[in-house]
Amino acid sequence: MDIKNIQIVSDSLLCTGCGICSIICPQDAIQMKKDETFGVYKSIVNLEKCKSCGLCLSSCPPLTWSNEDRKNGRYNIYVGNFLKIFSGYSLDEKIRFNAASGGFITTLLIYLLENSYVDGVILTKRSTKDPIYSFPFIAKSKKEILEGMGSKYSPVKFDEVLKELRESDLSNIAVVGLPCHIEAISNIKDKRIIKKIKFKICILCGQNTNFLAYDYLMKIFNLKKSNLVSINNRGHGWPGFMELKTTDKIIKVPYTSNYSMGMILSSPVFTPFACHMCVDPVGFRADITCSDAWLKKYTNNDRIGRNLVLVKNSKILEILNEMTNKHLLSLNEETLEDFLKANENVFINKLKYAPLKLKFFLVNKKIKKIFFSKMKFDNNINLLESIKIYIFMLHINFIKKIGIKNIYKFLNFPILFYFKILNLLKKGKYNGK
Repeated sequence: MDIKNIQIVSDSLLCTGCGICSIICPQDAIQMKKDETFGVYKSIVNLEKCKSCGLCLSSCPPLTWSNEDRKNGRYNIYVGNFLKIFSGYSLDEKIRFNAASGGFITTLLIYLLENSYVDGVILTKRSTKDPIYSFPFIAKSKKEILEGMGSKYSPVKFDEVLKELRESDLSNIAVVGLPCHIEAISNIKDKRIIKKIKFKICILCGQNTNFLAYDYLMKIFNLKKSNLVSINNRGHGWPGFMELKTTDKIIKVPYTSNYSMGMILSSPVFTPFACHMCVDPVGFRADITCSDAWLKKYTNNDRIGRNLVLVKNSKILEILNEMTNKHLLSLNEETLEDFLKANENVFINKLKYAPLKLKFFLVNKKIKKIFFSKMKFDNNINLLESIKIYIFMLHINFIKKIGIKNIYKFLNFPILFYFKILNLLKKGKYNGK
């Protein structure tokens, strides 16, 4: 099949919204636009400008993702190559308490910057003008890094900040992003950008949340967007609280509440389709990946926060040793088994169920073949699992057909609770492969 540009990815509703294709296009033929129907960013190609050079195709995560063995340390199809795995947390009590889960990334970024390993850090923060939106920025001080601390469950595109980096005098940058961001950035060929990126730090990701989820929260809390001051998805202990602050009130709900990741923000209704089909949980081309330590030995008694850390880069390993010796981090070595068990459903959905979900999502067989063609999957799927995924995807295809924008205002808690139960169909067991 003759694929000329990235428009086929957007038309298939599998654009991750990373924005990389728009900055590498030599014809300036690609723009990132907000899809109002589905509450995400997507790429739009100006077909009159497009010369079908294929650069955009070579940058797109759904077309380039690979978990091949790169012969760098140990290997597993679920995480790719890695050197070591740790659990740990920041020894700065304030950072640990206010971060999403342990403060590891924030403490690492501050150390990298203050010890001249990097001269800037790209990370994400909420907009002060419209907090429903988040955007990446270049932090050049500890204060600015702290401004970007914590989780932001919303679409984020990197085109503008990488344009800024391309024109800047900075020479060594650490980038923090989700697996789709890390993959896309790794695909950049422009030396004015890629030569400046020294470390790629990934946040393990099961799924993101679209913009419409926050519109829905505004509705059920009877809030006006014009009065919204800030949104904090995590913080104040572990697993933390979501805080919506307006000009006249503060609404604070637990992370596991139905108003947060317990139902609304994790609902299949408000999950981008690209996330449903995603095959990369850890950022296969990252230097280090960080997640919550969702292990019973920690969750039963830890209310401050602890991270799991997958190290893929030998220089990062050296730096972590420095930081532990200087009593900046507490780290304990963990097993691959524990790392996978901590986020079991994430790994199963992306490396086991994703091909089946794609099969039910896309009708055109020729188009299906271009996605995730470089991936190795756990193909040990039984009949019951196939039936569960088929039922789940029937609902996702219904949402795709109707359009989230057209139904979300009519959603109520019973319907969302139904979709919460539906999410259980994606649960699976790691088989030790």
